[in-house]
Amino acid sequence: MGSFFELKSVRTPEGKAVVRKVEAHRQRCKALPPLGEGEAERLVAEFAATRRVTHCAPGFAVAVGQ
Repeated sequence: MGSFFELKSVRTPEGKAVVRKVEAHRQRCKALPPLGEGEAERLVAEFAATRRVTHCAPGFAVAVGQ
């Protein structure tokens, strides 16, 4: 199954399945507790260190929670 952005229509069985997966993911994220003090910085630093990130597009550099 492709990504949500590759779908031609959400009315097809495949499209409906992707929409259900997206909604389930949204519900799981919504149920998470709020980030703790310094948690966002720690997570970003850990990600950058393990993924060898060398630059970040401006669109991805927005504040967490916006």
